[in-house]
Amino acid sequence: MRTVSFDPHSGVVTTICTGASQPEEQAAYIADLHAAMIRSRQKNGRVMHLVDHRNGVIQTQFGGERLARRESPRQACDRTAILVKPGYSNLSLSRGSSMGEIRFFSDHQEALAWLSAAVLKPLPAVMSA
Repeated sequence: MRTVSFDPHSGVVTTICTGASQPEEQAAYIADLHAAMIRSRQKNGRVMHLVDHRNGVIQTQFGGERLARRESPRQACDRTAILVKPGYSNLSLSRGSSMGEIRFFSDHQEALAWLSAAVLKPLPAVMSA
């Protein structure tokens, strides 16, 4: 199961994963996530997404995740911090892409500090026609 919340003060979107997610839960999760991402972008100029997966189950096939990525309002300037159990963070994935930067953490405060650091950087220039 996944729940989404938005902190209007910090502008951070938080997803909490508990147990395994069912395919029928995906549409509601994706709709909630996208709405919160829009609010985060309005607050910070970019999405700051904290995913707490410490009590989640790693699932190998997740059609909803592929759908979320394909239809996601993510941009290259966005950041996603994924909290995992200690020991899993050494599998860290740090990358920049059209979906933004993604990093794995085992410490909640380190994840929030990394997300917050994104606000301090100047946003990419937007070219207008």
